[in-house]
Amino acid sequence: MKKYVRLTLCFVLCLALALLGCGKTDNPTIGDPDDGTQTEQPGDMEDPGDSEDPGDTEDPDDTEDPGDTKPTDREELTRGYAMRFSVPSLCNRADAADDFYLKAERDEDGFLVSLIGFGDFTDNEYVKLIFHTSETHGTGWNVQISDLNVLVNKTKAAYRTNITKFWSADGGYTKFAAGEQTLANAPVYKKEKDYFTLTLKVLFGEIPDYTPEGRVSLFAMEFADNGSANGLIYDAVNYMNGMLVDGVSQGDPAAQNSYYTIQLSAEEIANLELVQGYGIEFSPNADHIFAKVEKGDTAMTLSFRAFQPLDDGDFIRFIVHLGEPLGDNAWALHRSDVSFTVYKDAAYTQTDKVGFFEGASTQFHGRDKAVHAPIFTQTDKYWDLVFVVEYFELGAEANGDVEMRAFFGEYTADTLNLGAKKDGVALGDQAYQKNWFVL
Repeated sequence: MKKYVRLTLCFVLCLALALLGCGKTDNPTIGDPDDGTQTEQPGDMEDPGDSEDPGDTEDPDDTEDPGDTKPTDREELTRGYAMRFSVPSLCNRADAADDFYLKAERDEDGFLVSLIGFGDFTDNEYVKLIFHTSETHGTGWNVQISDLNVLVNKTKAAYRTNITKFWSADGGYTKFAAGEQTLANAPVYKKEKDYFTLTLKVLFGEIPDYTPEGRVSLFAMEFADNGSANGLIYDAVNYMNGMLVDGVSQGDPAAQNSYYTIQLSAEEIANLELVQGYGIEFSPNADHIFAKVEKGDTAMTLSFRAFQPLDDGDFIRFIVHLGEPLGDNAWALHRSDVSFTVYKDAAYTQTDKVGFFEGASTQFHGRDKAVHAPIFTQTDKYWDLVFVVEYFELGAEANGDVEMRAFFGEYTADTLNLGAKKDGVALGDQAYQKNWFVL
């Protein structure tokens, strides 16, 4: 019996030793100072270095550094926003002007006015809009009884009608005040990282004398409420730069014929049918001339058409440049560039000039006449002017296969009217040959 007990005790002792041996591993002891690691225990949390702590942010190397954020592509963002106003570089309040771009689109029941600004549109700043439907165009800041005068800020859009003066001191409307009414739709303001948007829906029924067949034009300018009766207007140092369309001056903002057209009249729409194929447009704020150029074997034919009268003293300036355009020198010409001054009944040439405005005192010509005189005809709706240019007038290298760059501009009362489009797309600054028409 004792022997049996001794054998049993030995067996238990061996088993215990065996179990103790199996529990040992080759891993270092928990917290072993030689290794610096520790094995995971059932009661331990996941290693903070390997887990996502709710209070932690992403690895700085994996996040976008605010300092490295690329600025908004302004050109892409504002594509289609043809009107621009309160431009800091042109403005008498460069420190505060918000550099607005605007477009106005017809909807089923009204105009959706969309604005993009690149400043800090503060709570005391607002935009004045005037919707103009009358065929009478006031000057000297006079407006029409039928004009809809709107003031819009971040949160509200108020309006007045039945006034004839722009400025509050004269009974006009340039500051939120008693007697105003609220438009049916409130504005929508949204702040983005480096710009803001402001949109406003103006119903057709809110615009006096509005008709779907009538012309509608728009005034826009930024103001600030500085406590004065008129507020503080962010207009341009040179008033001609107060409102730009496609980068070109609309003219004097105080004159209503300078407002930006947002709806063509039925007659103007019908006129567009008469200029199909005339892909060149220039002088939009004067006679708005349409043109096309047809290149033949020995000469090219220029055909001009417009719907406003061409006065006897008005002329078209047409300049041709061969070869690569000149660099970034504004209004630079090459001596070989040929400038044509085209009147109703005569055309003259000028060359050997290095500056665009050389010869302005004599309307850019002497006695040198072009080979062909223009042919002018007038119909009950429009006028046509056809002018043929022989290639040899442009230099020995000119022919029908050579690419040419050309400037088109109209002078009225000895004033150059800029602005140009090709197939409906605005060209860049006409001071640079790289932005001229390609023929």
